[in-house]
Amino acid sequence: MNRVMNHRTSQLVGADEALLAITDELGRGRLDPAAALRNLLATLSKLRPVTWVGTVMTKDPRTLLVLAANDAQPQLAKYVEAMNPKGTAPNTSFSLRVIETGEPVLVPDVPYEEFVAMQAPDVIDHLGQNKVPYVSPVRNIGFAVVPMRTRDSTIGTLAIFVQQRVKPLTDHDVKWLQAIGDRAAAIVDSAQVHAAADIRLARLTGLRNVALAVAGSRDLRLTLQVIMDEAIAGLEVDAADVLVLDKADGMLRLVASTGFQTTSIPEYRLPVDEEMLGTKSRRRTLFAREGFRSKRASSLLALGQMTGLIEVFSRSQLQPDQEWVDFLEALASQAAVAIDIAGLRDGFERNASRPASQARMAAGQFSRLETEILGFVVEGLSNKGIAERVHLSQSTVKFHVHRILRKVGAVNRTERPGRQRKKAGCKQAAGLLVLVRQPIVAATIAALLALYFLRRRFPVKNVA
Repeated sequence: MNRVMNHRTSQLVGADEALLAITDELGRGRLDPAAALRNLLATLSKLRPVTWVGTVMTKDPRTLLVLAANDAQPQLAKYVEAMNPKGTAPNTSFSLRVIETGEPVLVPDVPYEEFVAMQAPDVIDHLGQNKVPYVSPVRNIGFAVVPMRTRDSTIGTLAIFVQQRVKPLTDHDVKWLQAIGDRAAAIVDSAQVHAAADIRLARLTGLRNVALAVAGSRDLRLTLQVIMDEAIAGLEVDAADVLVLDKADGMLRLVASTGFQTTSIPEYRLPVDEEMLGTKSRRRTLFAREGFRSKRASSLLALGQMTGLIEVFSRSQLQPDQEWVDFLEALASQAAVAIDIAGLRDGFERNASRPASQARMAAGQFSRLETEILGFVVEGLSNKGIAERVHLSQSTVKFHVHRILRKVGAVNRTERPGRQRKKAGCKQAAGLLVLVRQPIVAATIAALLALYFLRRRFPVKNVA
C-alpha cells in the first residue's frame, strides 16, 4: 500500500511540475478567456487522462462559460459542453454551489445512479434524453470541484470527473486541484483583462473613424455606412440599419443598412412605438428569413428631439454589458449629428445656389423715390411724415408704400417680429427683416441699413 501511495504522490508531483511550466507558457500568450481556458483544460487532460470541466463567469451573471476536455474520450467533453450551450442559463449545479460558497466540493466515489440523482432537474432530463457516450458501462464515479480564485474573488470553477477509480478521490486531490485552479484563474483573469482592453481600444478607434467621417465627408450615406460598419465590428453583431423619422407623417423610414443577406429590402415605413417597444414588428418575415435572434436599438437625438433609430441585429443571443450599450449610444449620437449636419448643409446650399446677379438686381427693383420712401418706412415714419420729407401728398406716398409692400411680399407695414431686439437701432432692422421675405432683396437691405445708421451718425442739417 505504501508503494501505491508513493507512486501516486510522485505522479502528482511530476504532473504539477509539468503543469507549472506549461501554464507559465500559456500565461505569456495573448489569448481570449475561452481560448486560454480551453488550452489549459487540454493540457491538464493530457497530464491526467480524466474528464476536466472548467466554468468561467461571463459578464451576464445568469450564464456561465462551460468548457470540457478529455484527451482519451473527446466525445465525453463534447457531451458536457452540449449540456451548457453558450448564451443559456447554467445547469452545472455543483459549479454554482462552489461559486456561491467559495468552498470546494468532493464526492470521492458514488454509484452512477446516485450521481445522476444529485444533478439539477434539467441535467437529469438531458441525461435521460441523450445517452452518455461512455466507451464501457460506468458503475461508479467520483468528482471534485474547486473555485478558481484571483484577487480575492471567484471567477469560475475547475472540476475533474473520474470513472471506476481503484481508489477514491481524497483531500490530497482537492489540494492539488485547488493549486491548479488558482493558477488557471490567474491565466483566465489575465486573458479577460487583455480582451477587455483590446475591445475598448477597438471601440475608441471606431469612434475616431466615425468622427472623421462625420467631419470630413459630404456624403451622408457614406458616413452612415462607416457608422454601421463600426457597430458591426465593435458590438460583434451581424447586421445594422439606420431609420430616420419623417416629420411629415411621424413614421420611420429606412435610409441605410448593411449585413443583411437579403439583396432587396422593402422600403418599410414603420411606426415609432412598434420599433421602440419591439411589439408586432412589420419586419417579422424579414427577420425570420435572416435568422436574427436578437435585436437592439438606440434613439438618434438631436437638440433633444428624436430624429430616428440605429438598430443592430445578431444571429446569436446577445449578452450586452453597460460598455456595449454605451458604445451603441455613442454611435447613435454620431449618426444623429451626421443627419442633422446633412440637413443644415442641404438647406444652406439651396439658398447659396441662387445666382449672385439676382442679388445685384435687387436694387433695380425699386426706383430712387421708392428706395427713399422705404428708408423712411424702416425709420418708422408715418405716411404723413414721409409726405413731408419727400414733398408729396399723403395719397401718393400711400400708393408707393403699397407698391413696395407688394414687391417684398409683405401683408402690411405694421408687421413686427415676435421678439424685440435689446440694442437701440435694431428694432427698425427687425421690422425690415419681417417686411422683406424674399432673399432676392438682400443687397438692398444691407444698403438701406448702412444708409440708416449713417444718417443717425451724421445727421444732415437743412439749409434754409
